[in-house]
Amino acid sequence: MDDAKPWAAEPPATDEEEQRDGEALYFVPDDERDGAHTGWARGLIAGALVATVAGVGAFIALNGKPATPPNPAPSASGSRSATLPPASTGAKPGVLAAVVVPGSDTPSSTRAVTYALEVESGAGVSATDVARKVGDVLRDSRGWQGLGEIHFEQVTPDRLRAGVKPEVRIVVAGSATAARLCAPTALEGGSTCATGSTAVIDANGWQRTAATYQGDPDGFRTYLINHAIGHVLGRAHAPCPSDGARALVMTPQIDDLQGCKPWPWPLAPDS
Repeated sequence: MDDAKPWAAEPPATDEEEQRDGEALYFVPDDERDGAHTGWARGLIAGALVATVAGVGAFIALNGKPATPPNPAPSASGSRSATLPPASTGAKPGVLAAVVVPGSDTPSSTRAVTYALEVESGAGVSATDVARKVGDVLRDSRGWQGLGEIHFEQVTPDRLRAGVKPEVRIVVAGSATAARLCAPTALEGGSTCATGSTAVIDANGWQRTAATYQGDPDGFRTYLINHAIGHVLGRAHAPCPSDGARALVMTPQIDDLQGCKPWPWPLAPDS
């Protein structure tokens, strides 16, 4: 619809011609188009507008605010809101889900320690990458299995649903969930803790690299896994053996190496 022009600029209308004022439609016959009738018509419209505004003002005065329609009509673009809903990721944030660790467990005659891995959805880490890394660390000959005392056996999600309980529960979760699982114990360096049979790793700690492991994020993740599981297996913190030596895996290595060099494995490379 063309923009409305000032009333005085409109050309004379023909008989019964339809005139438009906003969205209101009315007719102006030729014999009523004199100045007096025009003034009367204007007065009638102005009076209706004044009455409408007065009614709205009275309603606001009595009720405090105008009523808001529960479902506003879509805009010209077809959108009801400028804020779009988040795209679906197929998983609910904040849910701990059991994840299959790929690969085969190492057969051994040593005592079996069963474990299961859980990763929190929406925590900003790839469950697939976490599972692959956990499997690599647990089966490495430099890991806890290399001591010749135990070997790890996975309890898969299907077995968990069947009621099988693992001896070690490995959880990678967002900061809020990690803090809740660790409470009242604080996370070491904001990254890891062990509580009972659960080894907890903060997803933020998983993604960052401590200054002590600068340039080696993979080594830092290896340390987080081995250190947390070491606590679950009953290992206590250990001091740095000597200045310049490789740190023991149970030596806290996130904030201060105590003069040692970083080392993420239970066994030394020459063992």
